[in-house]
Amino acid sequence: MKYLVLALLAGCSSLVSDPCASGYHLATGTCLQDQKTHGNMPPNGTMEGPDASVDQDGSIIVVHPPMDGQTVQPQDASSDAPPDAMVCPLPTTMCSGTCVDLSDDPYNCGHCGRTCSSGICAAGTCIGDLPGHIVVIGHDYVASDPAMDRVIANGVTLSVFGSTARVGWWRGTATQEAGISAVARGLAQTGHTSQTITVATIDSSSLESLDAIVVEPQVGDGDAAEAAGAAAAASLATYLTASHTVVVMETTAGVSYRWLHGSGLLDLAPPVDASASQVSVVNAGDAVATDVVSPYFAKPGSVGFAAAPHVVVTDSSGDGVVIHATY
Repeated sequence: MKYLVLALLAGCSSLVSDPCASGYHLATGTCLQDQKTHGNMPPNGTMEGPDASVDQDGSIIVVHPPMDGQTVQPQDASSDAPPDAMVCPLPTTMCSGTCVDLSDDPYNCGHCGRTCSSGICAAGTCIGDLPGHIVVIGHDYVASDPAMDRVIANGVTLSVFGSTARVGWWRGTATQEAGISAVARGLAQTGHTSQTITVATIDSSSLESLDAIVVEPQVGDGDAAEAAGAAAAASLATYLTASHTVVVMETTAGVSYRWLHGSGLLDLAPPVDASASQVSVVNAGDAVATDVVSPYFAKPGSVGFAAAPHVVVTDSSGDGVVIHATY
């Protein structure tokens, strides 16, 4: 009788269809991965199935199958390369070891690492996020103080949700690059860091991986500055629409205001000297003014803009030293 029962059970297993893929078994209505041990290792010493292999010391290493749309490149056993290097098929892109579609991934929207606060990404743009930001700073940072440093650090992090700000720097005709160290000092006040990227030409390609682009204080030919702004206008419009930030620095006798006019971002009057004077925060609720003491001392090279809109910091005459507009 015992042998008859065993035979019947064996026969039943062949009558029931198994919906699970090879390497998996049906248990309580769910396909579970087979447990492989040394005891059921085939005679040739290799593990069958796509989900496991054996290390040199005999221990089992679980290697999960690639996700849908991923291709696992076979590796030469003698190579030092990692065993599961993946090549992402179009239109996906590799981000932190995973193939993602930048057009609709809310954690990698438009470029790797950009997280949508709304949780919705469409066509590479975060839906429902705040608009882009235009920040004009009337300091050239050749000389600086902590309050000035905090202003520019706040500006470049307006579109940043992580701990590191990816900041591009376009020099143009600027004769100094003091803003880079000012950002580093300002971010040190908040525990953030920045990744500095030099931008030779402002276009869609150079902007695509940046949280903020900084235009350093332009000098010289105003017509040339305006033409440079116009050349970048279309790319900047797309960039700002995608909730990024453009920071423009100005200096005494500078022509960054002409660049702004050419780019179509803001129309400002020529800068007036505000060097070595006290300036005051007049819109403490603005994000650019976060933890900026008031008043503070505007070092030489500082300027204001008469009758400027969207003012955050002003000089004693009421001219805008720091401006923050949304796009």
